[in-house]
Amino acid sequence: KEEKKNCDEAYDIVIPDSYMGAAVTTIENYAFDGCRGVKSIVIPPSIHTIKPGAFQGIKTNIIQLSPQNRHFRIEGDCLIENGAERLIHGDETSRIPCGVKIIGEWAFAQCYYLVSIRLPDGVLTIEDDAFYDCTRLNDINIPDSVRRICSGAFYECNRLENITLPDSIVEIGSMAFRIAPTSSLRALPRKLEYLGSLAFNYDNWEEIVIPSTVKKIEDSGFFHDNFVKLKISDSHPYYELKNNCLIEKQTGRLIGEGSGTEIVIPDGVTTIGKSAFCYHSELQSIVMPRSVKVIEEGAFTDTYISNIEYGGTRDEWELLTENVPALLNAKVNCLSLSDIKNEEIFEFKKREEQDPYLKLRCTYIVSLKKGIVCPPQITIPSKYKGKKVKGIGPGAFKNCVSVESIDIPDGIEYIDFEAFSGCINLSSISIPQSVREIGYAFEGCQNLTSIFYAGTKDEWEEIKKYTNSRTLKVGRAWKEGSGKFVVYCKDKKIPKFLA
Repeated sequence: KEEKKNCDEAYDIVIPDSYMGAAVTTIENYAFDGCRGVKSIVIPPSIHTIKPGAFQGIKTNIIQLSPQNRHFRIEGDCLIENGAERLIHGDETSRIPCGVKIIGEWAFAQCYYLVSIRLPDGVLTIEDDAFYDCTRLNDINIPDSVRRICSGAFYECNRLENITLPDSIVEIGSMAFRIAPTSSLRALPRKLEYLGSLAFNYDNWEEIVIPSTVKKIEDSGFFHDNFVKLKISDSHPYYELKNNCLIEKQTGRLIGEGSGTEIVIPDGVTTIGKSAFCYHSELQSIVMPRSVKVIEEGAFTDTYISNIEYGGTRDEWELLTENVPALLNAKVNCLSLSDIKNEEIFEFKKREEQDPYLKLRCTYIVSLKKGIVCPPQITIPSKYKGKKVKGIGPGAFKNCVSVESIDIPDGIEYIDFEAFSGCINLSSISIPQSVREIGYAFEGCQNLTSIFYAGTKDEWEEIKKYTNSRTLKVGRAWKEGSGKFVVYCKDKKIPKFLA
């Protein structure tokens, strides 16, 4: 402490090769940081380790090596570790010589007068914070030999706009280019395997294409509000993109998402990773499936979400979010997928008079109860208060865009007009042998591909099928306006055009 206190005085420093009988072998981190007035520092032969930042703020030309020191050399105003060929310290006068393989941690950090520098071919790694806070640096080349750019390597290099990253790079660490404008960058290196959190500013990127080589993306690998969309191959071995949510395939962990005011988290996501939605100030509503079991700390930091649709029960929601204060003020609709069979969530009505259209007198489903979120899978109940449910009423599930499959139990006799109209994601429906009449029920079900009928082909053809004018013949046929489905009967399958 006493030595650092007088470091601004103009005198020479000779590091001893021993102290109290023990060899001096190491110069610790930031040992001479702030020693602006020192004229020279002599390193003895006993020194074999110099830690990052040891000469922070020191001009390289005042560092002198004892001729007997074989561990280091000074070349081109660069202090270099022999053997490893690591550049330990440099400044604005440095000319990096050929043979250097590593630009060491803090090698040029806070070198405020460094404007331009050339990296020779053969450099493999740029270590943590190597050029941190070089605020005037605006010109640097990254040769094709470089494979790793580590955390914070160019952090706060706020004039570094024009830079090209070669496809040889396999690792870009956290905050490697954070606060650096890098306006010339538009794509990630094609051989990239690892991307750290907040690695870039993405202000000028129209889209981010994730190479198929990427094995690991850290939380906040992308920053939500600064780009338009993510893009990834369907055959990517490690990640998938659903509803603009980036998900680890093996774990089902959601690590990030695109910008927007609404997010539908895909079913199958098990964990919402830390920082997945943090600082996403525009996000207003979320649809969250019951498959989510863990919300990691910080996942929703500084968000202002007002509406949440959750696929589980209220108890499950409270358990899931007990340590997520950011979601406490949101309005939440809870619906357990296991509860969907419960008659309590449906509105029922008893038709007292015979209907002139379907000519049935029975109890039927009107709709889901108000406030109930339509889940992806629906199983229609067969009874209500002990009485058999025989019908699905007009528009009962109209515009339930989240429903994907519907199971209708035995005992249902009719499916009424527009019962499933506008269910754009409905892909399959199971119809029992008991159904006798089907109205114009599937308009707008463009993704409907499969109707599973429990009876035979002949029994299917006996079902009365009404047009949009509520007649058997005049108007658009019952099947028009829907997807290119196939009816799978017990004995045969029928294509749409014959159904």
